[in-house]
Amino acid sequence: MDFLQFLILQLLHKCRGERSLNGIIHLLRGKRSAQTIQDIMLFDLQPYAAMLKHWKQYDVNSNVTELKVKGLIRNTEKVACLTGVGLKKLKDATVLYEIPLQFNGLKYEWDNTAEHVWQSIALLVQSISYLKLNQSQFIPISYHHSAQATVRNIVLKHGNVSRMGEQVYNELTNMLQTLPDEKAALFVKRLTSSDSVGKTYDQLASHFHNDALYTFILFREVIHIVIRHIKQTSKYPILSQVVPEKRMPLNLTYTAEITRKLLMNGYTRDEIANRRTLKKSTIEDHIIEIAIHDENFNYQPYITTEQLLLIEKTAKKLQTNKLKIIKDHLNENVSYFQIRLALSRKRRDLHANDT
Repeated sequence: MDFLQFLILQLLHKCRGERSLNGIIHLLRGKRSAQTIQDIMLFDLQPYAAMLKHWKQYDVNSNVTELKVKGLIRNTEKVACLTGVGLKKLKDATVLYEIPLQFNGLKYEWDNTAEHVWQSIALLVQSISYLKLNQSQFIPISYHHSAQATVRNIVLKHGNVSRMGEQVYNELTNMLQTLPDEKAALFVKRLTSSDSVGKTYDQLASHFHNDALYTFILFREVIHIVIRHIKQTSKYPILSQVVPEKRMPLNLTYTAEITRKLLMNGYTRDEIANRRTLKKSTIEDHIIEIAIHDENFNYQPYITTEQLLLIEKTAKKLQTNKLKIIKDHLNENVSYFQIRLALSRKRRDLHANDT
């Protein structure tokens, strides 16, 4: 079994047969929807969010097909789950694979922060190596507009290429010395300069179970670590310029942001639904999404503190996040919306404590 199949099986197992196969794939691909965001928080799937955003779509599709053909998953229109054979294969695969502990897809892949940082560092290193040889014409390792703009600004700002190159070398060396040798080597081998070409994930995979995707995920974990180190200290004055200074404050989907602005202007759920010609349940999806991202979200218009605590206590007692089971157990007159709101708050608070 390769890592991609392991990943899909593990997510289906974590969702306990409560989500569709398409929902799992949307989560891994980083599809921005209210349902995906709720699933991330409800099932504690922050590391997995957008994990495959920059991976080949046809590879994902072919592996899903293979899992079905081999009888490892049982799939219906609404939900998917592991078969007995699938569960055994998943347990066997845990000997080979694990999700890197410091990989956080929601934090660094969801909004392309990791992609921007890596493309910028790779292009900066390549540019310096050519400019030191007085060669301003070369085929760039990255065509990302944001990365090219970042590197151009750094080069123009610092002017003296030799001094800048020495500073970048020292910053990267100091950074990599904080990492285990295997992780540092993985980072260095991906870099391209005037006299060497960075290795592909396929070329590096021999060290990581001959699995290119697993190699890619381990490499992205290194980028996540690098971003955290850069943001936590002032030791990297040049590298700090490749990390976006400001991320989207709430990182909401476009439609949820519209609802948020209307709520801030005093509109009720019903009024927003009428104004936007949407179902009330859709507006409630937006409110759940807003509550997940906004640590200052005011719950009081939708649910009392007593109801919040009761729902959280019931979910913990029953060891489930299934809405119907929780609702059937409660004598209180609570809605499915209120249960979702309470569970989303609990997951967000747990995640905040972990970061």
